Amino acid sequence: MSRYLLASVLATACAAVLVIRPTDAAPATTFTVDHMATQASTNQDWCKDASSYNDRDETACEIRGLKESAQRSLDAEVGNGSMTVTGSSRTDVLVQARIMARASSMADARGLAKQVTVTLEGGRLRATGPDAGRERSWWVSYRAQVPASYDLMLQASNGAVTVTGVRGNIEAETANGSLKLTDLGGRVRARTNNGSAHV
Repeated sequence: MSRYLLASVLATACAAVLVIRPTDAAPATTFTVDHMATQASTNQDWCKDASSYNDRDETACEIRGLKESAQRSLDAEVGNGSMTVTGSSRTDVLVQARIMARASSMADARGLAKQVTVTLEGGRLRATGPDAGRERSWWVSYRAQVPASYDLMLQASNGAVTVTGVRGNIEAETANGSLKLTDLGGRVRARTNNGSAHV
């Protein structure tokens, strides 16, 4: 923590709240949507990380890439998925979205995955899709590279949030998932419910 000062940590059995204030804050700098090429081998490994709930179901995995020119911040929400954000020297934002869909057959699972829409517009990252039920469900996880000076507003449910190498201000919250923050340089407010916190 040489670049920032941990101002307070409040923790209970089910929640932890972190507030970090920088000792030498960096100015915020820092995203129009198009598809980008992705590495097949890396994507295959990422898909293997997620599996079907039970042997009776089939799970389809689809990786999509999005790119946006630099704005000033990234505002991302994810349900039942994880989120990893890495600061970099690039001047735009690259996002990989892993769409997982579960259904009774592979054809139905693939069809469900196609109905999920992922958008990155004006620094706002969202996923929408059909209503889930007992017979079928879908979820999305993100991996993003952003300019190191970006501000972040991240919210996840049933998934982990990981941030590395970002110097802007950060607000992060996750429920039923871990929170991992490393190599930061801005003011951070973070909260996790029913999960661990690592700073």
